[in-house]
Amino acid sequence: RNVVRIRGDNKLIDFDASVNIGERLTEKFSSGYLPPEVAAVRFQLKEKMEDLMRRKDVLRQKLNAVAGNEDDEDKIWEELKVLKDKIKQVESAGSNSDKEEPVGDAQVDIWAYGVLMFELLTGRPLFNCDKNDNLLNDKEKRRLVNWKSITGEDLSDVLKDCPDQGLTESAKDLLRKCL
Repeated sequence: RNVVRIRGDNKLIDFDASVNIGERLTEKFSSGYLPPEVAAVRFQLKEKMEDLMRRKDVLRQKLNAVAGNEDDEDKIWEELKVLKDKIKQVESAGSNSDKEEPVGDAQVDIWAYGVLMFELLTGRPLFNCDKNDNLLNDKEKRRLVNWKSITGEDLSDVLKDCPDQGLTESAKDLLRKCL
């Protein structure tokens, strides 16, 4: 993380990625803290929608060719499921090439604060990340890009051992607003 202990004091480090409000975000970032709208720009898919649709047609043809062979059908259905997620990601991101690079604003900070608060309130990260707080895989990237709001399942872990239900509900409300 970005806190180190020096001679008994905690110090914040790694400010080289920070920007002022309205300035373009730098190329250095920890993807586990990016808000969905920034992630959509940063994780632009290299594949065009036409290519994805062609792959979908090929998989459907394969599915027809292996009809009756459950193992092969299951594999192809799994590939189609992954492809469907990629298509949704491209659709939700729109044509990112036309979008301007994201700039620093309060929303970026509020989202990152919400991600950090989630981890503090649940004891687990919101997304699966490596030691540098970057998302581990494409599945996590798709989950972030397609984020709509925090789920009840995630919220069920918030202060789950806290006897003060009012405090727990306040914490959940804060997370709903940030995420």
